[in-house]
Amino acid sequence: TDPGDQDPRRAGYQAYPIREPGQNGPLNLNYVLRSGAGAFSPEKTAPFLGRVNNPLVTVVMEPSSLGHDRRPPLAGSLVQVDRPEVEVIGFKQARDQDGYVVRLRRLDAGSGTVTISSDVFAVSSAQRVNLVEEPDNSLPAVMVADGTIRLELGSYKLAAVRIDAFTMKERGRRCE
Repeated sequence: TDPGDQDPRRAGYQAYPIREPGQNGPLNLNYVLRSGAGAFSPEKTAPFLGRVNNPLVTVVMEPSSLGHDRRPPLAGSLVQVDRPEVEVIGFKQARDQDGYVVRLRRLDAGSGTVTISSDVFAVSSAQRVNLVEEPDNSLPAVMVADGTIRLELGSYKLAAVRIDAFTMKERGRRCE
């Protein structure tokens, strides 16, 4: 056993040394503890860690760079999903500068349909792309209806959806 296991400050702590080629000792692991009732849940822990490790970064953009002549509303969600076990991990302009990409991650072993929506815009055209933003016919298709996007997402999967055309909700102007 590790002599450090005798330290009363580490009561109940069990360390499992992990050795890789070229390492000369155990790997020290850091933990984040938080209060809360109930058993451990990866579905709740992953979003918490995402907020701690990757806080939101605010970028001020001129309205002309957004493809329309008005600022989005001050309140509301730019992109949201209807399933708590699915996390939006990115929203960015597409690599070719023609459209936007939403990246999703499923945090549990389940699978099912996820709906992507926005309080700012209504989607009129979207497609599933791979993680380097290329169309891929082997990926399940997305359905666009009533300004939202619906897609199937399997257990612990990542997904990227390209938004090709949308209408700003505040003015009803089509942007492509």
